[in-house]
Amino acid sequence: MRTQDDTVPEKALEIESRRRLARVMRHLRERAGLTRAQLAALLGNSDKSIEALERGERGVKIEMLWKYFNTAEVITEPMLDHVIEVLTGRARLMDELAPPTAREIAFCDRQPGPAIVIAQGSYDVGYCNEQCREWFPGVTEFRNLALWMMLDRRAKHVFGPQGWEPFAYLLLLGLEHLSIELVGEDRRQSLIGAVSQAREYKRLSQRQTPIDEAVPEIFTLRHPGTGETADFYFGSWRSFFPPHRPDWQQLVFWRV
Repeated sequence: MRTQDDTVPEKALEIESRRRLARVMRHLRERAGLTRAQLAALLGNSDKSIEALERGERGVKIEMLWKYFNTAEVITEPMLDHVIEVLTGRARLMDELAPPTAREIAFCDRQPGPAIVIAQGSYDVGYCNEQCREWFPGVTEFRNLALWMMLDRRAKHVFGPQGWEPFAYLLLLGLEHLSIELVGEDRRQSLIGAVSQAREYKRLSQRQTPIDEAVPEIFTLRHPGTGETADFYFGSWRSFFPPHRPDWQQLVFWRV
């Protein structure tokens, strides 16, 4: 059976993806504090090429994307995955999500450590397994991982001073920059407005540290009920979820 999307001309899809990508790229350049001329000099391109790219007036070759996102002043490599999803049309607005499926919930429940299903871009909590509810008290009350990290004092107790800041920084970076074209602007600004109430927000939001340097390989978490401490690897992935449902992603903490 044909879906409505099947009737959309391929050219129209290409143009829309190009425009969406252009908005993301312009946002990231401006965040880095670079003019088009400065970015053009870094990339060895002309000002007009950068302007056309940011207006969505031209297609983008993968070589150009790599040059653009391999420029430390603009962005770090982990964010490139999101931009590729925007370019290919996998990324889409996530304001009205269907709940996680039983299969996705079962997958989360099978994880031996804290695991959580969150919406791409907004970090809204779709489901937490039992270990997550034990180790991250209050996350289901806030119903948003970024809000919990920034506004719930218990988050700092769980992650400790060495772990809370890099993980909060990771979430803020995603919420403020990777959420472009994934979350409706009203919703995005509402979330940013909420987390900005935290006293650490201004300092963290102004950091320029690359993700792979800011976030440690191992987090030492403290169980709020028992006081037990344990080391955990952290990871996230979307490959479990089928291509036609890029809505949710899995965050998992594996015990070392």
